[in-house]
Amino acid sequence: MLRGPNPSLLRCFLYCSVLAADQTPVAITQIVHAARHKNRHQGITGVLVFDGLAFAHYLEGPPAAIAHLKSELLRDDRHVALQVLHEATVDAPRAFPNWALGFGICTDIEAFQRLEGHHGLAAFERFRAMLTECDVEA
Repeated sequence: MLRGPNPSLLRCFLYCSVLAADQTPVAITQIVHAARHKNRHQGITGVLVFDGLAFAHYLEGPPAAIAHLKSELLRDDRHVALQVLHEATVDAPRAFPNWALGFGICTDIEAFQRLEGHHGLAAFERFRAMLTECDVEA
């Protein structure tokens, strides 16, 4: 018997990038507002952290929705130097089930440096630890 996709599977995607030189921090407010609305309708949850220059962004949701959003993010010229740190399909509870897009400002200047050189689950664990240093709002 053929089965459709497992509805409990989640696609997870974590990346870092840098705000493009022609963008201002005001653009971040617009991005967060639009993403929260869109993510709610797509079943996507996650967290975006910004330190004034760099982003760390974790997303989780239905595999097709995450694939589509990833393709949009890769084409988005509001940020540059995108580096994928973690990407997986998992059959596990969401890490951030209540946040269509949590947003935090990180004032720890070394937080992003602690992500450098890490990939996979190690990068995700460092990202989660970084959130304790940030003022995150849902």
